[in-house]
Amino acid sequence: MLLILTSVLIIGCSSATESPSAPKEEVTTSISKPTTVGKDVHSFAQRVNPKQQDDVVSCQECDLKMASLVGANLRGADLSGANLRGADLSGADLSDSDLSGASLWLVNLRGASLVGADLTEIDLEKALLQEANLSRADLSGAKLILANLADADLFGADLSGVIGADFSGALNVPVDVNEVGLQFNMDSIDKGKKD
Repeated sequence: MLLILTSVLIIGCSSATESPSAPKEEVTTSISKPTTVGKDVHSFAQRVNPKQQDDVVSCQECDLKMASLVGANLRGADLSGANLRGADLSGADLSDSDLSGASLWLVNLRGASLVGADLTEIDLEKALLQEANLSRADLSGAKLILANLADADLFGADLSGVIGADFSGALNVPVDVNEVGLQFNMDSIDKGKKD
């Protein structure tokens, strides 16, 4: 009898904890990827044609968090101060665009063109910049903590005051990088001189 009563209690307790109507708690961390799309994403996406663009796009201080702008033509766009956290801009053309003061934390810029772009005071923490073209880009004061710069082209880029950069695997890192007081991995520059 005691065995039957114990079995009933165990079954009753386990089904109460697995009730489908019981709310589930979500575990969040302080450095979690954004989960909601920014409020300006839909209207901005309607104005941008990924292949051709007749007019220069302007979206200063817009909330474009988690936007999917893969391959978008944003040449010359004014996105200064915009929130692009977690956005996918892989293969996008951002040449000569203004992204000064923008937040691109955890953004995907793999293979993107940022030639001549204004990236001053930009937050590129944990950004994927692999194979991106940053030639002649102004990165002065940019935050590049944990950014992936493998095969990124930095030819002629202004790197003065860059914070937390690791240029391992980056191409065309300026020789005078020591003079601007950057944090980086010296091995990547030494390898380039031997080749």
